[in-house]
Amino acid sequence: MSWLLYSDMKEHRLVGRHSLDPVWKREVLRWILFLDGDFEYRWPKISLPGLHPMRRARPMWLSWHNTISHDRASGFLAAGDYNAWPFISRFEYKHALRHPRRLAGRPR
Repeated sequence: MSWLLYSDMKEHRLVGRHSLDPVWKREVLRWILFLDGDFEYRWPKISLPGLHPMRRARPMWLSWHNTISHDRASGFLAAGDYNAWPFISRFEYKHALRHPRRLAGRPR
């Protein structure tokens, strides 16, 4: 998913006009929290799972890169709580928030 947030055409930092929207910044921090934790990724395989599947669902006759069928999108969303993705549930997400390995400040 992170490849959607940068350019291969030139080097830049995520500041100024290239800065992340606060919504995307929260998303990225959740991805880092997940990747640095102990929970297994349990969602079904689809391309670009961080882009809401129903926004990409199209009829089978109308397909292009990054589209998926309505059935596949529905099946993906039925697997867990999408608002917690890449965690499968809010319970896992909240647990990871309470016990982060990084982004938690200095140990006391």
